[in-house]
Amino acid sequence: MNLSDKSKIKKQNFDSIEYVFKLLEELESFDESPVDIETFIKDDYFLGSYFGGNFNTYWLGVLKEIFPNPYISPYYLINFGGAIGRGKSTTTLTGMSYDLYKLLCLKNPQKYLGVLDYTKIIFLIFNVTLSLASGVLWAQLNNMISGSPFFQKWLNPARKMDKSKSLFLKNIDISVGSRLVHSLGKAVYGIVLSESNFPQITDQVEKSFISSLRRIQSRFLKDGKIAGKIWVDSSEGEKAYRINKLIEDYARTGGVYINKGPLWQVWVDRYKKQKKFYVFKGDGIREPFIITDEDKKFIMANRDLIIEVPEIHRKDFEIDIYSALRDLAGETITTSYKFFRTREKLLKAMNVVNIFRKDVIELDFFDDNDKIENYIKFTNYLKKPLNPNKPRYVHIDIGLTGDRLGFAMCYPVGFKEIETVNITTYEKVRDVMPVIVNEMAFAVKAKSGQQVPLFKIRLFLLYLIDCGFNIEKVTLDGFQSADMIQTLQKLNLDAGLLSVDRSIEPYATLRDAVYNETINFVKNDLLFEELKNVEVTEKIKIDHPRDGSKDIADALAGSFYVAKENSNNYKLLDYAETQAVIYNKQIYEDLAMYDTNGMGRNFYDD
Repeated sequence: MNLSDKSKIKKQNFDSIEYVFKLLEELESFDESPVDIETFIKDDYFLGSYFGGNFNTYWLGVLKEIFPNPYISPYYLINFGGAIGRGKSTTTLTGMSYDLYKLLCLKNPQKYLGVLDYTKIIFLIFNVTLSLASGVLWAQLNNMISGSPFFQKWLNPARKMDKSKSLFLKNIDISVGSRLVHSLGKAVYGIVLSESNFPQITDQVEKSFISSLRRIQSRFLKDGKIAGKIWVDSSEGEKAYRINKLIEDYARTGGVYINKGPLWQVWVDRYKKQKKFYVFKGDGIREPFIITDEDKKFIMANRDLIIEVPEIHRKDFEIDIYSALRDLAGETITTSYKFFRTREKLLKAMNVVNIFRKDVIELDFFDDNDKIENYIKFTNYLKKPLNPNKPRYVHIDIGLTGDRLGFAMCYPVGFKEIETVNITTYEKVRDVMPVIVNEMAFAVKAKSGQQVPLFKIRLFLLYLIDCGFNIEKVTLDGFQSADMIQTLQKLNLDAGLLSVDRSIEPYATLRDAVYNETINFVKNDLLFEELKNVEVTEKIKIDHPRDGSKDIADALAGSFYVAKENSNNYKLLDYAETQAVIYNKQIYEDLAMYDTNGMGRNFYDD
């Protein structure tokens, strides 16, 4: 190691002396010491002649974060998104070229990476079609390499005679592809996955991404960390939602770098001295719009949903605000939005002990002894229900074959003072809201080849009444419910229709309660997954994602909505008395009394 290498180490910030020794060990593996990323971009010996001193300052800063020194990078997955025209593809190819450069500097790349000496190490360019991968992207990368004396020095002369030979010496190659088959059996070290939001191949891109990650993990783990990199380059189209969500899930475990933003974040000089106007970017319920009067109260009340846009783009936003938000501001615009944006609030609300043994009950249509009540683990609870005189409101979301049936029962327990902001005056107001407890929430599915036995749902309702539950009203969605409603009415139950699909109001009311902490619902894992994933479509309807469900969530939304609408009729206690009740803890402690096996004490944790 020469003195210049030592000086490079001194310039770095390290957490421990072990890290310094690790860098020294890395240096011993190189034939020639690699330069830092800025030198690689600016020096004519590398890519300087290609960029001609015009590499974007913003992106240079980004690459410096990804490559803090020439030897160790903390990231294996890089996602560049945001507005079109930001320079994402060029930056992606530059980053991959730097990794290629560093491998060529090694004495023995295969030995360094722990693979067999004859292994061909591949850098792979993926795109939506083979022609794009081998055309636009490869053409740009080829121009970078062609103008670089360093890369020209390492080109493999045997490649001219035999196309199966690697492009570079040291058995390092670049390949292009658009499908999984293009990477089968290859030791892929670096991957560029481009245009991942192309509408027709969303599934293909997801599979390519996961397959690419698995290949890098299986081939190139060094010191317990992934040595290679996946570069995902895409704009913020509606089809990019799933791949972006997948990357965000991986980001929770570290090693992931995500960069998104508007055009004016990157090309600062183009927007100098430009005045700004405000745009409300929407929240899934309210559509985006230009704030023409720059209402400060509205901006302050919605600051997280407001963006500043240079005046030069005003016309773009006036003509098509959705396209402008996506293409210029780099905002993720989809045809659907996650309805519950705060997972922590959902978790906090999900605090009622589940009295059932299963979240989903599979009932046999023909076995009369297979009853819903058989799946209750706290049998004593049914003999002496909590607050038996409180009115119960049941909503049933019917599914006969393909879907499950959702069942939920709620009742009001008191009232709570809530501070809100008036959407017209933006003034703070205080209101008294009912506190609702979701007592039961479960799904019923049919056995294979059977239908959901609706008659057993009716029998369970009658069973609850016999146990002393005050069933005030039963509502059902519109699907296959007419006969059920008539039968319940003949049994002297107040039954009627309520669709949580036709109007967003039941779900919106439920969400407000979750955020205001005026609902406590059952600990049901499927219910939590459904609430977490329900979306608002472009037609302002609640829907579940593909391969998802919302049967129990629909039942809860309907049950809660009716309970809330009727709660003022049963304001039996004065507000001053009920506000002091600690609802969550009381529910846990009371339910624990019904656990005859002594397990109840584990259900509440101070």
